[in-house]
Amino acid sequence: MITVLLVLAWVFSLLGAGMSFVVSLAGGMKAIPSLSVEEAAVAFPLPILAIVCAGAAYVMGARLEAPPSLWRVLPPVAIALLSIAFVVLVYLEQPSRR
Repeated sequence: MITVLLVLAWVFSLLGAGMSFVVSLAGGMKAIPSLSVEEAAVAFPLPILAIVCAGAAYVMGARLEAPPSLWRVLPPVAIALLSIAFVVLVYLEQPSRR
């Protein structure tokens, strides 16, 4: 079960990174005058799910007294946090927001 949660964390974090890239492209287009909060928030659920899955895998492992190594848990969490930060920065750095 822990391995399944870690695989889901990786999948969700990578899909979330892809979604944040698409949102950043939409925010950088001149055809869209401003990126709304609802459009930017589309990229948030997948990275949040990745963080929840990685945290659940670590907590479940700790309860079984065999937690996974932090090196197996931290990369999807880091990718997810960077994806969220990327979307927030793209939203805040739009020409219409300055």
